[in-house]
Amino acid sequence: MKRWLGLDSIFLFLLRKFLFLWVRTHRLPQDFSTLGIDPKRPIVYALQDKSLSNLLVVEHECARLGLPPPSRPSGLRGTGADRAFFCLTKNDGFFLGRYRVPYISKRVERLMTACAGDKSPDVQVVPVSVYWGRRPDREKSLFRILLSDTWSAQGFLKKILMVVFNGRQTFVQFSQPVSVKELLAEDLGEERTARKLGRVLRVHFRREREAMIGPDLSHRRTLVDTLIGSPAVKDAIAADAKEKNRTVEESTEAAWEYANEIASDYSHTVIRFLEVVLSWLWEKLYAGVEVNHIENLTTVARTHEIVYVPCHRSHIDYLLLSYIIYKNGMVPPHIAAGINLNMPVVGPILRRGGAFFMRRTFKGNPLYSAVFYEYLHSMFARGFAVEYFIEGGRSRTGRLLQPRTGMLAMTMRSFLRDTSRPIAFVPVYIGYERVLESGSYVEELHGKQKKKESLGGFFETVVRLFGRGGKLSDRFGKVHLNFGTPIDLAQFLDTYAEGWRDKGYGEDAEWLPPVVEKLARNINRRINDAADVNPINLLSLALLATPKRVMDEETLLQQLALYKRLLADIGYHPLLTVTDMTPEEMIAYGEKMKILQRYKHGLGDLLWLDDAASVTLTYFRNNVLHLFALPSLVANLVLQNRALTREQLVGLVRMINIPLRPELFLHHGQRSVIPYIDQVIESLVVLGLIEQNEDGRFEAPATGTLEHAQLQVLAQGIRETLERYYIVISLLITHGSGTLDEEQLQKLSQLVAQRTAILYTFNSPEYFDAQVIKRFIRTMKREGLFRTNEAGKIEFSEQLVQIDADTRRILSADIRRNIAQNTKMDLSALPAPDSKRKKRS
Repeated sequence: MKRWLGLDSIFLFLLRKFLFLWVRTHRLPQDFSTLGIDPKRPIVYALQDKSLSNLLVVEHECARLGLPPPSRPSGLRGTGADRAFFCLTKNDGFFLGRYRVPYISKRVERLMTACAGDKSPDVQVVPVSVYWGRRPDREKSLFRILLSDTWSAQGFLKKILMVVFNGRQTFVQFSQPVSVKELLAEDLGEERTARKLGRVLRVHFRREREAMIGPDLSHRRTLVDTLIGSPAVKDAIAADAKEKNRTVEESTEAAWEYANEIASDYSHTVIRFLEVVLSWLWEKLYAGVEVNHIENLTTVARTHEIVYVPCHRSHIDYLLLSYIIYKNGMVPPHIAAGINLNMPVVGPILRRGGAFFMRRTFKGNPLYSAVFYEYLHSMFARGFAVEYFIEGGRSRTGRLLQPRTGMLAMTMRSFLRDTSRPIAFVPVYIGYERVLESGSYVEELHGKQKKKESLGGFFETVVRLFGRGGKLSDRFGKVHLNFGTPIDLAQFLDTYAEGWRDKGYGEDAEWLPPVVEKLARNINRRINDAADVNPINLLSLALLATPKRVMDEETLLQQLALYKRLLADIGYHPLLTVTDMTPEEMIAYGEKMKILQRYKHGLGDLLWLDDAASVTLTYFRNNVLHLFALPSLVANLVLQNRALTREQLVGLVRMINIPLRPELFLHHGQRSVIPYIDQVIESLVVLGLIEQNEDGRFEAPATGTLEHAQLQVLAQGIRETLERYYIVISLLITHGSGTLDEEQLQKLSQLVAQRTAILYTFNSPEYFDAQVIKRFIRTMKREGLFRTNEAGKIEFSEQLVQIDADTRRILSADIRRNIAQNTKMDLSALPAPDSKRKKRS
């Protein structure tokens, strides 16, 4: 501030005149007399920040009010050349100052000395606040939103831009004066009185700022300090210092770096800025965003801390969900984002939009784990909503990925640590008609290395989106966002963990992992329960079920109508939503989005998918495959067997449902699936797709009929999944129990699936994707169909042998014969084990 005080009054006067060529101020309160300021008594002004522009604005308003200016010498005994104002904070830095550092000015100390004594004057300390621009939520201009006043300190360049863009909307808030004499009368001593005045004024300025620009939603400034000082992190720091043979100070510094790497920097201004940007983006990118069952959220949000657990299909997911929550009058959640997104430009915006960043793995770094867990717990303790993706990453196949339970485990431990705040998980299904990343997903499934997120890649995506011309919404269609049934964590624990309130919750608590695993699978099932079936899902399901990905128009119309009727009849789940388009409208929509190709023909038009579209659309078929899994399974059984009793049909479906349910996260368990299978059978009979003979057995319609063709298309939906099952199980049984390890089984299965796809089915990379096969192997192990012995070899159960026998009754003889030939592959044909990978595991 001294660099300004050397300026003579003429120069300050000229600066003020120059500034007010542009700036226009609005004084608060309008009725100044209500403040009780006595212009005849000495006045010293208190400003929150050191800022020349703020000082000039206060000078201007004092001149208009006839009050003594703050730049004049105070004239008090012992204050020398001190001007009649002081500041409570200073910025850490000049051009890039971002943090307000509170301090007690020497002027305040000298002011206390000048006012001490009976004959000393009673000085009025008048707090004055200056705000550049309106509240962000009341502003519409992007520049003004971005440059409006916030809780963060402004750097030099930003302050200039704020004056330029928001100078016409500058507010000056005068407040009631504080009597220095009254403070001194408490007899605390001059030094303590000065500190008390500072505290009183800081509280005052905070309340004024909350009223003017909204509450401080950033927890970085108030949270990082408490994280490092928490007992758990202190213990972790001590252990880290001992383990790594370094000082406690060095480990503390590392903990500070972790906390700053993790913590979000929630900004009201950035949230409002993103709302305006995203409103424009959704209007350009999509033909609409449809939201269903939001009452599931609003009801539970009144009584619980919310954890949003959406499926993860695209980077758009977290932007879209936060936008919808904000537009419905709720505070957007703090979002767990991968550290790969903390890139220049994009990372700081996401951080200020509520993202907190996490590393892909915590293994081998207990200090980082302790800091992250403490951060997550502090957010729940402070009442912040949180969002994370339990799949861990974006699905490349369109199926829900098997859940990763790390974040769920930390959430459950946080709740057990303080059960006074009830927690509810809100599953969210997000359905697209085309995803931005579809091209890269196909490349990755073909084996191409995943591209690392970068600023260049971000701008490349923007250019690709807006550089093609035409309406983007014609390419990307609509987005459907459905809120699922919430899970009350306390009620869940009451059901699945009896006596949980009396159990320990440390990382070594043996009862926790199986309960967390059950919770994760429950969440995924509830995401699938709330699925939306859009036109692209149904078109994909129908056309990908044909050998050449082509249908005549009339047949396709009938198949689409069949799918809608079947979904309505079997009643998968009340939260399921289905497009209201007619079959004719669906086909027109597919052509508009350039998904369907039309071939004009004299005997009736043909509709087909080219090779590129066929591969891409497997993603959207897989989005809803779980809804048609059991009807498709029934169709396969009826087609491949001459006649089946109801008991045989139900028994076979139940047996295949054992591995199918955990892989596709089907709603019905082994008990509830029986009436559901009965409903599926009844619906297929009513639709004419299966027939019941005189003996009460079920069989397929006559070959060559429309119903038989429709049954074939329905059966194809789950057939590729069943073929993969048969490949994996046949390999195990062919090589014998105790022969293969999991890695050998995975590699053999992938090779056989790849060969089968080339010879017999559409050559889609999803068919032989290593991750899909690995997940099925893990599912079998978790369901108890096999175990690994001490040597790491797989020993399978009799139930697996029965599933193999049942699966033989589903697949065609050609497929079974081809798989049988390939499953006899010599183990020496396998590639050498990856020694590095083995070492890591």
